[in-house]
Amino acid sequence: MASVAWRFHLDSGTVIPIITSAVETTTAPEYINRTKFDHITGSLELSILTLNDTGLYECIPYICPTVRVSGVTVTPNTTELMEFSSSVRISCQVSTGTYLSYLWMNGSSEITVLSDRVQVGDGGTSLTILNVTRYDRGPYTCNVSNLISTQESAPLTLHPILSIQINVPVDSVEIGQTLHLSCRAESTPPAHFTWMNGVNEEIGHGAEFLKTATLLDSGEYTCLAVNNITKLELRATTVLPSCHLVPLLV
Repeated sequence: MASVAWRFHLDSGTVIPIITSAVETTTAPEYINRTKFDHITGSLELSILTLNDTGLYECIPYICPTVRVSGVTVTPNTTELMEFSSSVRISCQVSTGTYLSYLWMNGSSEITVLSDRVQVGDGGTSLTILNVTRYDRGPYTCNVSNLISTQESAPLTLHPILSIQINVPVDSVEIGQTLHLSCRAESTPPAHFTWMNGVNEEIGHGAEFLKTATLLDSGEYTCLAVNNITKLELRATTVLPSCHLVPLLV
């Protein structure tokens, strides 16, 4: 953050402080609601001008010691990510440090080529990715530096769930033989699966659901996939028709 003081000199010799930005930013009452101060560059924008604003303006920089960078962390605003439909904003926080510069990395590559989908904002302190894909996993780090020090955050990896699908038997299943349903979800780390029947009772766990077929096994089956890091849940439902279950031919 730039530490400066903006002042206005009247012809009478009186000096009016417009805005002072050091530890905190203070604005003179007569300039509130008509000034815009850039905390990064220290520039001042004055609006709703009158003839009384004609005169000499002065910018005085404060001489502040440079403080070493420490405590750099990155935090996503959400971990529940679904490919092509979810967006994420990653913020870079610093415990101490002055006169800071920010650099975002994806693995060993600098994030320098921005687009409508990938943006760095808030003076370099945030990275926004719209409509995440499987190629946006990262890992992402934030490198913060000043004239005397530099520090990089711990890496952050995104874990979007990509899709979910239940596979049902193509052919009929004879009574007394094995009924086999399977569930697939593209997820990093691999998803945890729970199977439920039409009244939402848990009937199994794992990607494969196996049981000895009976005439009572027709109906609705739901597979619930959970990403154990993001806790994002995704479910798929299928119906096994009674005509798919046939008596055992002897």
